Order: sequence, then structure tokens, then C-alpha cells
Amino acid sequence: MFSFIVLFAALGALSYEMIEDNLVNLIYARMFGWRMLLLAYAAASFIVLPVSAVFVVLAPLLFRSYFPLVQKAGAVILIAVGIGWLLFSVLKKEEEPEEVSEARELEKGGRRTLALATQLVAIEEVGIVAIMIPLGINGHPLEAISAGIVAVVVALFVALTFRQQFARIVRGRFRLLKGVSGIALVILGLILLFY
Repeated sequence: MFSFIVLFAALGALSYEMIEDNLVNLIYARMFGWRMLLLAYAAASFIVLPVSAVFVVLAPLLFRSYFPLVQKAGAVILIAVGIGWLLFSVLKKEEEPEEVSEARELEKGGRRTLALATQLVAIEEVGIVAIMIPLGINGHPLEAISAGIVAVVVALFVALTFRQQFARIVRGRFRLLKGVSGIALVILGLILLFY
């Protein structure tokens, strides 16, 4: 049964990842152009999403005797990552996310091919999928798919529509955003653990 509570908690947990992806998309668009970026997204999605779906479908079969433990472990991992993000937001000084810094370094030179763009975009998609897999394993595959699609579409839409205004709005607010997403991850993990 579809749960809007799980969907909204997943979207909250993905909020930081979506914002970070938006900034990285802006840099990649400057590096590769929007056309190549969109092609890279299509190619990366063609690779990452089926592999993730196979994992979610096969996990119950592969871990049949341990499946309840695997479900709880997925929820506990989400809680641990959420606590880590929350601690990061409280203890670390404000700076741009590591992925944004790395993308800026890549922007300075090198060949710009579709294969490289696909690799870079796939890495960003894996961050979203890593949060979604525990949802699928815990019996919420529709919520996981819905949240993942919303995350990718929102990231691309905001990057295409607002471009530089978006970068100015979020600059200096990464710690707060990561803390809010950390809280949402903890809530999502608790929902999966006890729901």
C-alpha cells in the first residue's frame, strides 16, 4: 500500500542531495553543454536505475532467511547517515559540498566526452539511489521510485530554469540544508524501522 508519509519523508531526506545535484548540474552544463548533460542523464539513468531495480527485486530472494534483518539494517543505515549529516551540519564550518568543489576542478581542463559526462552524472544518481534502496527493500518500492523520479526531475528542472539565481540563493546555507536532510533521514529510517 502506497504511503504518502514515507514518500514525503524520502523527499525530505533527498532535499540536500537534490540541491547539491542542482549546483553540480550547473557546472556540468557549463562544461558539457545542456544537450550533452541531458544525454548523460538519460544514459546514466539507463544504467543506474535498472541495476537498482534488480537489486531491490533480488534482495528478498538472495537474503530470504536474513531478509527481516536486512530490512532493519537498511533502516539503521539511513538513521546512521542522517545522524552523520546532522553532526556534519553542526560541527563543520560552512563550505561548499565536496562534489561541487570537485566539479569546479574538472571544469578547469580535460576532454569533455559523453562518457565522462555520463560517469559524473551516474555518480550523482547513485547518491539518490543509495537513499532509495532501503525503501524498496522495506516494502515501499513505489515510494522509492516516485521519490527518485521527483528528485532527478526537480534537480534538472531547477538547474535549467533558475541557473545562477539558484546558486546565489543556496550559497552559505549548505550546513542548514544538510542538517534538515539529516533529520529527515533519521525520521525516514525510524518510519522504516517501526512502520
